[in-house]
Order: sequence, then structure tokens, then C-alpha cells
Amino acid sequence: MQYPAIVTEEGRATLAEFPNCPGCQTFAEPGEDIVEQAQDALHGWLEATLAAGEVPPKPSVRIKAPKGARVLWIPVPAKLAVKLSLRWQRQEAGLTQAQLARRANVSQQQIAKLEHPDSNPTIETLEKVAKALGTHLEIRLVASGKSDKGLALQQPGAAKRLDLTQLSTEAREARRPRPPAELVGTLEDSAHGEVGRARLVRPAKAKGG
Repeated sequence: MQYPAIVTEEGRATLAEFPNCPGCQTFAEPGEDIVEQAQDALHGWLEATLAAGEVPPKPSVRIKAPKGARVLWIPVPAKLAVKLSLRWQRQEAGLTQAQLARRANVSQQQIAKLEHPDSNPTIETLEKVAKALGTHLEIRLVASGKSDKGLALQQPGAAKRLDLTQLSTEAREARRPRPPAELVGTLEDSAHGEVGRARLVRPAKAKGG
């Protein structure tokens, strides 16, 4: 999971602004790393939004930089990404924390804690909640920039995806599948060499149903 930042040069400072996250912006003075500054700003903004009980916006899949600017893709740590995925999926399912808790056979307090950025959920709890949302937990370790793998909550019976990162740019574009909207972010993340992630994917509807 990655969010795009629009980077511009303003005098001697480098500015980074996240179009998906209103008010989330930062800058780096000469000698400072804009990537580190952008990571701190994004992670803090997402954590504060979750802690306030709000639903953070999803990142754009593609974005074009304005003239004179560039796009910087900032990764979200797996621990935070899984909180975002759970929150998004609960919203899409139209469930309150109490309703999801009943489905998962856990307390409402556990669901609230699970969605809080400071919590450190166990695999067992994640599996229960994933099942209650019609998904399952999938854990993978990744070599940096080499494959589209990580920590994921994915629908049962999902087909294996082509590892696009092993192909040339031309080959990736020629062979890139055109999946449903909820899977587009997964393919885009692979092109940016994401290191570990956590996400929820809604199960696909059966054909003819």
C-alpha cells in the first residue's frame, strides 16, 4: 500500500503534499530527506485519522504530477496498512464495530482496539475478523523491490497473480491484467516495489449469481 505525494521545489525547500489526505503536507530544508519527512507526515496523518474514529481515504492508483512537479510514492507500514484495510472493509460491509464483533465472536472493545493505530493485534484475532468479513489472512515475506508480496487479508480461492516486477516495463504493460477495481491497487503496488503490506480484498461474486 502506497500513497502518492506531489513534490515541488519552493525556493530552497522541497515540498510534499498528499492529494488523497487533506491537509497532509510537509517540507524538507536543504540537506534533509524529503522521503523521510513525507513518511513521517503521512503516517502521522493516517494514525491521527484512525485514532479519531474516522475513515482515512484510500490512495489513488494512478496520478499525474502537475507541470514542474513530480510524484513520490510513500509506502505504508504493514502494521498500519492492516488497520486501514480493516477499517475500509468494515465501512464497505456497512457494519458497526459491535456488529463485526458479534460476527467474529470477539468483544466490541477488541474491534475498536484492532482499528486503533497503537494496537498490536495477534494473528489469531486478525484471522477471526478476516473470516467475519469474508476474507482470510495471508502472510508473505518480501525481498525489497522484487515482488508483490507481504502481509495480506485476501479472499478465499484467489487466483495466483503474475509477478509483474520480473518483467520489463513493456512486457508488464502488455501482460498486465485488467482486474476489478478492488484489485487494481494490488497490481499498482507491485510496480512500485512495495516492501510488505496488509490489505483486505472483497471476495469476487460467483459467475451467474
